[in-house]
Amino acid sequence: MYVTDDKWRTFWIEWTSDPVAQTTEVTVGRQGEPPFGRLKYEFLAVGEVDFQSTCHSEVQLISGLEVGPRFSNIGGYGLRRQNERTVEMEEILRTYTDNLTVTGLYKYYEAREEPIQIGVFLGKHVWREFFILLCSDYMKPEPNILIHIGEHYGEYCNIAKNRNVVIRVRCNLPWQRDNYLQFWIWHGNGKISIKSGYFEPDIYKPFMSWDDPEPFKVNLFALRTVIAEEIPMTVVDTEVQDWLIRE
Repeated sequence: MYVTDDKWRTFWIEWTSDPVAQTTEVTVGRQGEPPFGRLKYEFLAVGEVDFQSTCHSEVQLISGLEVGPRFSNIGGYGLRRQNERTVEMEEILRTYTDNLTVTGLYKYYEAREEPIQIGVFLGKHVWREFFILLCSDYMKPEPNILIHIGEHYGEYCNIAKNRNVVIRVRCNLPWQRDNYLQFWIWHGNGKISIKSGYFEPDIYKPFMSWDDPEPFKVNLFALRTVIAEEIPMTVVDTEVQDWLIRE
């Protein structure tokens, strides 16, 4: 990829680390084009991204990364000439529903928006038991908040902070056979609140709430079931569909 003096070149870098397969796949491409490079490495827990230029170009952060004070002059997804005017790019997000089968291994998602919305299929069962994990980094065990739905034969629900249960309530969830019961989870500023129902969340009251006295930033949420159980679920998620360039 060549960067000339008179044009802006925008590219994207994405990586997927699979702790089960112990691999990390890195993909690189130009904005709006198919990827031109894809490499697979041994498992790497990516905690920091650095950029370096060998042609004295200035690297500008557009979106997707957090740059600390050590790297205040670098970023990602774009190169520009020094003294060139800044170009702003706005993410255009697409909301979609991911249909999946949740097992006893955590399935992670980015917590981009509130509330987190998941649907849990009852099928022919009487209740379902599963876990929702809120965390900042899936490679760090703490801090985290674990929401346990359907404890003790579907009778109780609880919230635990760093493995210590802070609240337990009777579930009394409106399960319906062969339907997806929706759950909405709020977590901003440590205020954990959970609703459940089949329509819009505004018409329901929280069935479990707790205020974390030591809140942390929730970047990820994850789902799993009890051992040897599989549950069909849906997750309402968002992804970057395109970019809007503002000069």
